[in-house]
Amino acid sequence: MKTTAYISLIYGLIVILSGIMAFRFTGSFTPLVVEVFLGIVILVNVFFMMMEKKPSFYVLLVLSFLLAIFYGYNFSQTHQFFQGILTGVSFFVFMYELLKIFKIFGAE
Repeated sequence: MKTTAYISLIYGLIVILSGIMAFRFTGSFTPLVVEVFLGIVILVNVFFMMMEKKPSFYVLLVLSFLLAIFYGYNFSQTHQFFQGILTGVSFFVFMYELLKIFKIFGAE
């Protein structure tokens, strides 16, 4: 459980930093607001993961899936290297969380 929380903590910080970098380089407030908000939600979710609350795993699963789609779309439009990295990281967190949910909560 703690490994998932640590991965979520790092992922939340990466999402927040990507929003700040997007604002810095493009000057648009939309990525700043969206990505910082979602990063803060992920960081708050880490607290609930440490308490082993079941809904926190599903929240991270949905957020990582949505962010993988968001970053994937941005990568398909801009072909920037950083967007591709963020897509890969989001997809990794999504798959890790999906496998963790199947393992812990008994999908047999």
